[in-house]
Amino acid sequence: MIFDAETGLPIKQECAPDILHDLQLIRREENEHPGTLQELHPRDITAAWNRLAEYRTIVTSPVSADEARDCAIEKGMALLGALQDIYFIRVKKIAVAACDVCMVGSVNPGHLTPEENHLYETLQSAMFDYLSARGFKNTPDGMELSMSKPPEVKA
Repeated sequence: MIFDAETGLPIKQECAPDILHDLQLIRREENEHPGTLQELHPRDITAAWNRLAEYRTIVTSPVSADEARDCAIEKGMALLGALQDIYFIRVKKIAVAACDVCMVGSVNPGHLTPEENHLYETLQSAMFDYLSARGFKNTPDGMELSMSKPPEVKA
């Protein structure tokens, strides 16, 4: 078994690299260079959730020392914050890509998980419906306003 150098907590060998540190680096890199999170793989998210489960086990275990609990809580909260930021950054990227499809007609959103692809398609469909109801037509170059029929404006 491998132990985390900072916390002294046992960690699984396949999760031995500090996923929190990795996610924080990815988050910082995404803020400085947008698009970095296109390279985030589902295994990274899975590893983060697995690490959170390990922290939760330590916090709730009656045999854990107070110091181990405090450290697990601190690391767990930091990991939750990093995960939250990453999810919101990914959702923003997906929403921007869906909007870009409406504007220019064709966009490569990058690598998406099946759940993210579903969100992307749902947002894209909702945007098409919204714009169509306001007089836009779908063209190969994106959605364009049509002069043939004015939209029905509802108050």
